Amino acid sequence: MQINELGEFGVIDILKQMIIEQRPDRGNAPDLSFDLIVDNGDDTAAWTAGRGHTLFTTDTMVDGIHFTERTISWHDLGWKSLASNISDVASMGGLPAYALITLGLPSYTEIADLESLYAGMLEISNEYSMAIVGGDMVRSPVAFITVALTGVMQAQPMVRTGALPGDLVAVTGYPGNSGGGLKLMLERSYETSEDAQFLRESHRRPAPAVALGQSLVDANVTTAMDVSDGLVDDLSKLCSASSVSGKIFADRLPIHAALRSHFPED
Repeated sequence: MQINELGEFGVIDILKQMIIEQRPDRGNAPDLSFDLIVDNGDDTAAWTAGRGHTLFTTDTMVDGIHFTERTISWHDLGWKSLASNISDVASMGGLPAYALITLGLPSYTEIADLESLYAGMLEISNEYSMAIVGGDMVRSPVAFITVALTGVMQAQPMVRTGALPGDLVAVTGYPGNSGGGLKLMLERSYETSEDAQFLRESHRRPAPAVALGQSLVDANVTTAMDVSDGLVDDLSKLCSASSVSGKIFADRLPIHAALRSHFPED
Protein backbone atom coordinates (compact mmCIF):
# COMPACT_ATOMS: atom_id res chain seq x y z
CA MET A 1 0.00 0.00 0.00
CA GLN A 2 1.20 3.52 -0.79
CA ILE A 3 0.74 6.85 0.98
CA ASN A 4 -1.72 8.15 -1.63
CA GLU A 5 -3.97 5.14 -1.00
CA LEU A 6 -4.09 5.53 2.78
CA GLY A 7 -4.16 9.32 3.07
CA GLU A 8 -2.25 11.66 5.38
CA PHE A 9 -4.32 11.05 8.50
CA GLY A 10 -4.21 7.29 8.08
CA VAL A 11 -0.43 7.40 7.79
CA ILE A 12 -0.13 9.66 10.85
CA ASP A 13 -2.26 7.23 12.86
CA ILE A 14 0.05 4.35 11.94
CA LEU A 15 3.19 6.25 12.94
CA LYS A 16 1.66 7.64 16.13
CA GLN A 17 0.71 4.12 17.22
CA MET A 18 4.21 2.82 16.49
CA ILE A 19 5.80 5.64 18.50
CA ILE A 20 3.56 5.22 21.56
CA GLU A 21 3.87 1.43 21.64
CA GLN A 22 7.63 1.13 21.07
CA ARG A 23 9.36 4.07 22.72
CA PRO A 24 11.01 3.64 26.15
CA ASP A 25 8.82 3.84 29.26
CA ARG A 26 11.23 6.29 30.84
CA GLY A 27 13.94 8.21 29.05
CA ASN A 28 16.70 10.67 29.93
CA ALA A 29 14.57 13.82 30.20
CA PRO A 30 12.37 12.93 33.22
CA ASP A 31 15.47 12.07 35.25
CA LEU A 32 16.45 15.75 34.99
CA SER A 33 12.91 17.02 35.68
CA PHE A 34 12.02 17.61 32.03
CA ASP A 35 8.62 15.93 32.24
CA LEU A 36 6.45 15.46 29.15
CA ILE A 37 3.02 16.99 29.78
CA VAL A 38 1.57 17.10 26.22
CA ASP A 39 2.29 14.05 24.08
CA ASN A 40 2.41 13.23 20.37
CA GLY A 41 -0.77 14.18 18.49
CA ASP A 42 -1.47 17.71 19.72
CA ASP A 43 -0.48 21.02 18.06
CA THR A 44 2.79 20.91 19.97
CA ALA A 45 4.50 18.65 22.45
CA ALA A 46 5.16 20.28 25.83
CA TRP A 47 7.32 19.55 28.84
CA THR A 48 8.23 21.19 32.11
CA ALA A 49 11.80 22.46 32.47
CA GLY A 50 13.40 21.83 35.84
CA ARG A 51 17.05 21.78 36.78
CA GLY A 52 19.85 21.61 34.22
CA HIS A 53 20.25 22.80 30.62
CA THR A 54 18.22 22.11 27.49
CA LEU A 55 20.06 21.55 24.19
CA PHE A 56 18.47 22.00 20.74
CA THR A 57 19.69 20.74 17.36
CA THR A 58 18.27 19.94 13.93
CA ASP A 59 19.50 18.20 10.79
CA THR A 60 18.08 17.33 7.35
CA MET A 61 18.82 14.41 5.04
CA VAL A 62 17.75 14.64 1.37
CA ASP A 63 17.46 11.78 -1.12
CA GLY A 64 20.16 12.03 -3.78
CA ILE A 65 22.33 14.32 -1.64
CA HIS A 66 22.74 12.68 1.77
CA PHE A 67 21.50 9.17 0.95
CA THR A 68 20.30 6.93 -1.87
CA GLU A 69 18.23 3.74 -1.83
CA ARG A 70 21.25 2.06 -3.41
CA THR A 71 23.43 2.66 -0.36
CA ILE A 72 21.05 2.47 2.61
CA SER A 73 17.84 0.68 3.61
CA TRP A 74 14.81 2.53 4.97
CA HIS A 75 15.42 0.97 8.39
CA ASP A 76 19.05 2.11 8.53
CA LEU A 77 18.02 5.53 7.19
CA GLY A 78 15.72 5.90 10.17
CA TRP A 79 18.58 5.00 12.52
CA LYS A 80 21.06 7.34 10.84
CA SER A 81 18.71 10.34 10.62
CA LEU A 82 18.43 10.34 14.42
CA ALA A 83 22.04 9.30 15.03
CA SER A 84 23.41 12.47 13.42
CA ASN A 85 21.35 14.62 15.80
CA ILE A 86 22.13 12.50 18.86
CA SER A 87 25.81 12.87 18.01
CA ASP A 88 25.46 16.66 18.11
CA VAL A 89 23.97 16.43 21.60
CA ALA A 90 26.69 13.95 22.64
CA SER A 91 29.40 16.36 21.48
CA MET A 92 28.08 18.92 24.00
CA GLY A 93 28.13 16.30 26.76
CA GLY A 94 24.35 15.94 26.92
CA LEU A 95 21.71 13.23 26.79
CA PRO A 96 19.11 13.10 23.99
CA ALA A 97 15.54 13.70 25.20
CA TYR A 98 12.76 14.50 22.70
CA ALA A 99 12.65 14.45 18.89
CA LEU A 100 10.31 15.99 16.30
CA ILE A 101 10.35 14.36 12.85
CA THR A 102 9.44 16.16 9.60
CA LEU A 103 9.04 13.96 6.53
CA GLY A 104 8.83 15.05 2.91
CA LEU A 105 7.67 12.09 0.82
CA PRO A 106 6.55 11.40 -2.75
CA SER A 107 2.96 10.11 -2.92
CA TYR A 108 4.11 6.75 -4.31
CA THR A 109 6.15 5.96 -1.16
CA GLU A 110 5.29 2.50 0.14
CA ILE A 111 3.72 2.32 3.60
CA ALA A 112 5.97 -0.67 4.36
CA ASP A 113 9.04 1.49 3.67
CA LEU A 114 7.71 4.24 5.94
CA GLU A 115 7.11 1.73 8.73
CA SER A 116 10.65 0.42 8.24
CA LEU A 117 11.99 3.98 8.48
CA TYR A 118 10.22 4.49 11.80
CA ALA A 119 11.28 1.07 13.04
CA GLY A 120 14.89 2.24 12.62
CA MET A 121 14.13 5.51 14.40
CA LEU A 122 12.47 3.70 17.27
CA GLU A 123 15.33 1.22 17.56
CA ILE A 124 17.91 3.96 18.14
CA SER A 125 15.45 5.96 20.27
CA ASN A 126 15.09 3.03 22.66
CA GLU A 127 18.83 2.37 22.69
CA TYR A 128 19.55 5.96 23.75
CA SER A 129 16.49 6.42 26.01
CA MET A 130 14.82 9.24 24.09
CA ALA A 131 11.32 9.76 22.73
CA ILE A 132 9.78 10.88 19.44
CA VAL A 133 7.00 13.29 20.45
CA GLY A 134 5.61 14.62 17.16
CA GLY A 135 6.46 16.19 13.84
CA ASP A 136 5.04 16.94 10.39
CA MET A 137 4.61 15.28 7.00
CA VAL A 138 4.36 16.95 3.59
CA ARG A 139 4.19 15.79 -0.01
CA SER A 140 7.49 16.31 -1.79
CA PRO A 141 8.94 15.38 -5.20
CA VAL A 142 12.01 14.04 -3.37
CA ALA A 143 12.18 12.28 -0.02
CA PHE A 144 13.73 14.18 2.88
CA ILE A 145 13.86 13.80 6.67
CA THR A 146 14.33 16.66 9.11
CA VAL A 147 14.91 15.85 12.77
CA ALA A 148 14.72 18.45 15.54
CA LEU A 149 16.14 17.10 18.78
CA THR A 150 16.35 18.37 22.33
CA GLY A 151 18.95 17.21 24.81
CA VAL A 152 19.41 17.69 28.54
CA MET A 153 22.37 17.99 30.88
CA GLN A 154 23.26 19.34 34.30
CA ALA A 155 26.89 20.35 33.75
CA GLN A 156 28.12 23.14 31.48
CA PRO A 157 28.03 22.09 27.78
CA MET A 158 31.29 21.65 25.88
CA VAL A 159 31.53 24.32 23.17
CA ARG A 160 33.63 25.20 20.11
CA THR A 161 34.75 28.57 21.44
CA GLY A 162 36.89 27.47 24.37
CA ALA A 163 40.09 26.21 22.71
CA LEU A 164 43.33 27.87 23.85
CA PRO A 165 46.89 27.92 22.47
CA GLY A 166 48.73 24.85 23.72
CA ASP A 167 45.62 22.66 23.98
CA LEU A 168 45.90 19.07 22.77
CA VAL A 169 43.75 18.21 19.74
CA ALA A 170 42.31 14.72 20.18
CA VAL A 171 39.76 12.62 18.33
CA THR A 172 37.56 9.78 19.59
CA GLY A 173 36.75 6.67 17.60
CA TYR A 174 38.07 5.94 14.10
CA PRO A 175 37.68 8.80 11.62
CA GLY A 176 37.13 7.85 7.99
CA ASN A 177 35.20 4.61 8.49
CA SER A 178 31.91 6.05 7.24
CA GLY A 179 33.52 7.59 4.18
CA GLY A 180 35.30 4.32 3.47
CA GLY A 181 32.03 2.41 3.73
CA LEU A 182 30.32 4.76 1.27
CA LYS A 183 33.26 4.54 -1.13
CA LEU A 184 33.08 0.73 -1.04
CA MET A 185 29.35 0.72 -1.77
CA LEU A 186 29.75 3.09 -4.72
CA GLU A 187 32.88 1.53 -6.22
CA ARG A 188 33.20 -2.05 -4.94
CA SER A 189 29.74 -3.19 -3.88
CA TYR A 190 30.65 -6.78 -4.76
CA GLU A 191 33.02 -7.11 -1.77
CA THR A 192 31.58 -9.34 0.97
CA SER A 193 34.46 -9.64 3.43
CA GLU A 194 33.96 -9.03 7.15
CA ASP A 195 36.02 -5.82 6.94
CA ALA A 196 33.96 -4.53 4.02
CA GLN A 197 30.75 -5.22 5.90
CA PHE A 198 32.13 -3.42 8.96
CA LEU A 199 32.89 -0.31 6.90
CA ARG A 200 29.47 -0.34 5.26
CA GLU A 201 27.79 -0.61 8.66
CA SER A 202 29.93 2.29 9.89
CA HIS A 203 28.32 4.43 7.19
CA ARG A 204 24.77 3.14 7.58
CA ARG A 205 24.53 2.85 11.37
CA PRO A 206 26.90 5.26 13.15
CA ALA A 207 26.97 4.97 16.94
CA PRO A 208 26.74 8.36 18.73
CA ALA A 209 29.29 8.63 21.55
CA VAL A 210 26.85 9.76 24.25
CA ALA A 211 28.55 8.05 27.19
CA LEU A 212 31.96 9.25 26.03
CA GLY A 213 30.70 12.84 25.79
CA GLN A 214 29.59 12.68 29.39
CA SER A 215 32.96 11.23 30.41
CA LEU A 216 34.73 14.17 28.78
CA VAL A 217 32.56 16.62 30.73
CA ASP A 218 33.30 14.71 33.94
CA ALA A 219 37.02 15.03 33.11
CA ASN A 220 36.60 18.83 32.87
CA VAL A 221 37.02 19.01 29.10
CA THR A 222 35.36 22.26 28.01
CA THR A 223 35.81 22.31 24.22
CA ALA A 224 34.54 19.70 21.77
CA MET A 225 32.46 19.24 18.63
CA ASP A 226 30.96 16.58 16.41
CA VAL A 227 33.17 15.66 13.44
CA SER A 228 30.63 14.08 11.12
CA ASP A 229 31.66 16.51 8.35
CA GLY A 230 35.24 15.26 8.55
CA LEU A 231 38.11 15.85 10.96
CA VAL A 232 39.86 18.55 8.92
CA ASP A 233 36.72 20.54 8.08
CA ASP A 234 35.35 20.39 11.62
CA LEU A 235 38.67 21.21 13.26
CA SER A 236 38.77 24.28 11.02
CA LYS A 237 35.35 25.34 12.35
CA LEU A 238 36.48 24.82 15.96
CA CYS A 239 39.68 26.80 15.40
CA SER A 240 37.77 29.62 13.74
CA ALA A 241 35.27 29.76 16.61
CA SER A 242 38.10 29.88 19.18
CA SER A 243 40.43 32.18 17.16
CA VAL A 244 43.28 29.66 17.23
CA SER A 245 45.08 27.46 14.72
CA GLY A 246 45.54 23.70 14.91
CA LYS A 247 47.91 21.03 13.70
CA ILE A 248 47.08 17.41 12.86
CA PHE A 249 49.77 14.73 12.93
CA ALA A 250 48.50 12.31 10.29
CA ASP A 251 50.68 9.45 11.50
CA ARG A 252 49.05 9.64 14.95
CA LEU A 253 45.46 9.38 13.77
CA PRO A 254 43.61 6.24 14.95
CA ILE A 255 42.84 4.67 11.57
CA HIS A 256 40.96 1.36 11.78
CA ALA A 257 42.71 -1.69 10.34
CA ALA A 258 39.72 -2.41 8.07
CA LEU A 259 40.03 1.05 6.51
CA ARG A 260 43.80 0.73 6.04
CA SER A 261 43.46 -2.67 4.39
CA HIS A 262 40.90 -1.47 1.83
CA PHE A 263 42.44 1.94 1.11
CA PRO A 264 46.18 1.66 1.83
CA GLU A 265 47.09 4.55 -0.50
CA ASP A 266 44.26 6.92 0.52
